[in-house]
Amino acid sequence: MLFHEDLRSSIGIDLDNRIIIIDEAHNVVEAINQLYSSEISLEYLQQTHTSLQSYISRFQLMLHGKNLYYLNLLQSIVYKLLQYLQKLSSSHIQSSCIFTTNEFLFELKLDNINFLKLCKYITITNLENRVGGYADHYHQRRNISNATSPMASTYIQSLRNVIKFLQCLMRTDVDGRINVHVNPSEDLSSKMIKFILFNPSKHFKMILDQAQHVLLLGGTMKPFHLLTSTLFPHLSEDMIQIFSCDHVVASSHVNTLIVPQGFQSMRPIEFTHEKRHQSDTLNELFHILYEYIAKLIEHGVVVFFSSYAYMELVVDYWKMNPNSNPNSNSNLDAAKLSYFDMLHMRKPIFLEPKSTLEGERVLERYSQYATSKLPHSKGAMLLCVMGGKLSEGINFSDDLARCVVVVGLPYPDIRDMILQERMKYADSKQIGNGRKLYESLCMKQVNQSIGRSIRHKQDYATIVLFDRRYESNHVMDQLPSWITRSISICRTSSELTTNITSFMHHE
Repeated sequence: MLFHEDLRSSIGIDLDNRIIIIDEAHNVVEAINQLYSSEISLEYLQQTHTSLQSYISRFQLMLHGKNLYYLNLLQSIVYKLLQYLQKLSSSHIQSSCIFTTNEFLFELKLDNINFLKLCKYITITNLENRVGGYADHYHQRRNISNATSPMASTYIQSLRNVIKFLQCLMRTDVDGRINVHVNPSEDLSSKMIKFILFNPSKHFKMILDQAQHVLLLGGTMKPFHLLTSTLFPHLSEDMIQIFSCDHVVASSHVNTLIVPQGFQSMRPIEFTHEKRHQSDTLNELFHILYEYIAKLIEHGVVVFFSSYAYMELVVDYWKMNPNSNPNSNSNLDAAKLSYFDMLHMRKPIFLEPKSTLEGERVLERYSQYATSKLPHSKGAMLLCVMGGKLSEGINFSDDLARCVVVVGLPYPDIRDMILQERMKYADSKQIGNGRKLYESLCMKQVNQSIGRSIRHKQDYATIVLFDRRYESNHVMDQLPSWITRSISICRTSSELTTNITSFMHHE
């Protein structure tokens, strides 16, 4: 509500001479970008076209010339968008392309339309509620109710999304990009056109211009230059004050360990896109978790992966029982147990689901096991995802996370077309900003995941960063100072064992 100009105005938020305090400010850029981005699917366009057709057909003789003109104009625009997506879908070839706003308008021959006047008319006449509301009522009367219709959304909702997209077409080429994505094998809602905002500074400037002061608070806002140049590039350095303080938790309460190589092969480990699927990498990960982390850490262990897909791949591999050469010091009959079974017997394993409701249930069950004080309790191990539902906003304090393991670095896929455009845009503001953006997207997720474990002054935890790239000064500089002030590199099993044992004994 604060960031959206229309919402701010409609509910009467007055920023004049106010002090604005924004917590979790590392999310501001993405929040504004998402707020002013928009997407329309083939499903939305079909429903909106139907809505306009039924409304114009019913009220054509009652409409004044101006009203009929804008309704027909809107319908023709929707029809061109609909035809464009249908044509791409009929080719039976998956496609994804990027346009500037002007390129897209020329492609669809919409470059001669005054979208500013059209959108102003839509707002003044409350057209989305009149047309969409009529369409919903009309089709319900014909017993094509939303509950039984194959269309998942209401007509008014579809029209509202289309209008929001048309408002985005008023933005300049430098503000963002339009992405068209079509996969013929997917359903209607997956064939879509998106406008993606790259430039949040225009919208944030409105807040800065009105407020007396704006405070951005957060624990993971590095690199500061990238944040300031993205949100308020027009401000001089003397108008921006940066204050950074140490963590309330003493350095003796944080045990940060970098594991750059496997202990079986003694070869460097990298969880890159090219290497993270290799059996040697997956075996080494199991070996570290089973022989050392699960054995030495009491209570809760939280393991963060780079994505749901990779977490599922690892679990599936462990369940396949690759135990012809188990390389385990355990007395278990490893030939009959999969890696997953062996790890689960040492510490019960819980997996973060994609469903929010199911996630709450899993977290509750994990908490019961992790914090149990019963004799012979093994604690528990929670496998989850950086950037997922459990990596931000959840407190794994005390026994819920006496150890956090970060598996690899969650760099986004550099082949992603939208990411490439975002990096080009960042570089256009200042050379090198594109690379900083790419790295910050990764390190923000790492830092958020690490921060789940230390939640109050008396808390303590071991942090294990498993990937040789954490050794580099470049990556280490992007970790919070409270993590790097007590850091050790463990190249052998004895170094890892000694570090964890002495830390747990000390605490």
